[in-house]
Amino acid sequence: MSASAAPPRLRTLPLREAELARLWSAQTIPPEALQTSDGRRVVVRYRGRPGRGPGPDFRDAELWIEPPADTPTEDAALCGWLRGDVELHVRASDFTRHGHATDRAYLRLALHVVFVDDAPPPILLDGRTVPVVALERWVQRRAGAIRLALADPASYREPCHDAVARLGVVGVRARLEEAGAARLREKAEQLAPLIADLGPEEALYIALARALGLVANAEPMERLARALPLAELRALAADAPAPTRAIEYALLGAAGLLGAPSLPWDNPAGDGCAVAHQPVESVPRVAGLQWQERRQRPGAGPRERVRALAALVARPGLPLDATLADWRTALAGAPAALLAPLIVPRLAGRDRAIELAVNAVLPWLLAVWPDDGVLATAVWAAYRALPAPAAYGATRLLTQNLRDERGRPLVCNAAALQGALAFARTWCTRGGCGRCPLS
Repeated sequence: MSASAAPPRLRTLPLREAELARLWSAQTIPPEALQTSDGRRVVVRYRGRPGRGPGPDFRDAELWIEPPADTPTEDAALCGWLRGDVELHVRASDFTRHGHATDRAYLRLALHVVFVDDAPPPILLDGRTVPVVALERWVQRRAGAIRLALADPASYREPCHDAVARLGVVGVRARLEEAGAARLREKAEQLAPLIADLGPEEALYIALARALGLVANAEPMERLARALPLAELRALAADAPAPTRAIEYALLGAAGLLGAPSLPWDNPAGDGCAVAHQPVESVPRVAGLQWQERRQRPGAGPRERVRALAALVARPGLPLDATLADWRTALAGAPAALLAPLIVPRLAGRDRAIELAVNAVLPWLLAVWPDDGVLATAVWAAYRALPAPAAYGATRLLTQNLRDERGRPLVCNAAALQGALAFARTWCTRGGCGRCPLS
C-alpha cells in the first residue's frame, strides 16, 4: 500500500481541548470509557449545556457516579442521580494550573474529564474532591471511532434546535411570552409583602438595589439598602451642600467600598466636595457584606453599582420620587421614556436600565396598584415593547436555537428573554432537556 493510501492515524499528541469538548457534547464516548481514575462507573443522563464563558465547560449535567467500594450499604443506597458541572482539560494538572481550584465558579463541579491523568483528583474550595475520568487509554484503543465522531460535529443537538420547525414561530413566541409573563407575576408577588411591610418607596428602593447587584451582589446590595433606608439617606442629603455626593459617600462608606481612586472626593480641591461628606461621617459600616468583585465586567463592580444606586436615590421624579401620573406618562411613551430615568451615565447603561425595569419597576407597579387595570395593561405592553438586553449566559443556547426562517432570534424583547431565562432555570438546568414545552 502506498504512503498516500495509508489510512489516517490519530496523532501521537493528546486530543485538543476543543475536540474533547466535541466528544463530550455529542456523547459519543462509550460507557466503558466513562470510568473514574479509581475504577468507578459513570453514567450520563444529560451532558449539560455548554458554558460559553468563564466557568465550567458544561453546566447542570445529570450524572450517576458509582460510590466508592468502601461506602456503607445504607449510604450507597442513597447515591442517585446528581446535578452539577463538568470541566474538560487535556491534562488533569491543567485544573490547578488554570486556577480553578480556588475559583468559586467551580464549586458545583461534579466531574473532571481529561485526556491525560497526570495529577491527583482536584480539591475544590469547599474541600470536596472531584472524580476524574481519563480517556487516554480508551483513545488509544478506539482511534478510528474517534476520528469518525470528530468528523460529525453536529451529531447531537438539543431538541429546541428544531422547535420552530415543529411549533412554528407563533407557537415558540407564545411559549416564551407565557413563561415570561409568569416570571413577571412571580416578581410582583414577591414584592407585595415588602411593600406591605416597608411601604412602596422603600420597597422600590430595595428592589432597585437588588437588581443593580445582579446575581453575584444582589444579597449584599439588599442588605446595604435595608441598613440605610431611603428616608435616612434623604435626611442626610438635606443637610449636605452636595446632596448626590453625600448619598454616594454614605452608601459607599456603609458598604466598605470607599477608597477607589476614581471617586470625586479623592481630589476635593478640584470641585469643593471636601465638605460633601461631613454630615455622613458617622454612618457605620454594615458588617459582614461579602462583595463579589471577580469575574465582573469592567465598570460593573460593586463600587459602580452602589454609586448608580446613589444617583437613582438623588434623582428627582422617576424612579423614587414619582407619582402615579408620572408612571402612567412613562409607560405610555416609547421604551426610551421608561428607560431614561433608570440610566446613570458611565455607571448603568441601557442594558442595565432594562434589567432595572424588568426586575424592579414593572413588578413593583403591578404590586403597588394591583387593581388598576389600565395601569396593568400599560405595564404588560411596556414589558413586551422593551428590547432584550445582552443575552445571559444561561439563555445563550436558547437564543441561538430559536430563530425564525430568516435567522432572526425570537428572543428579541424583554418578555421573551425572561421567558427563555425561566425555561433555562426550570428545564435546561434541571435535566429537563427533551421534556420541556419546546421539545
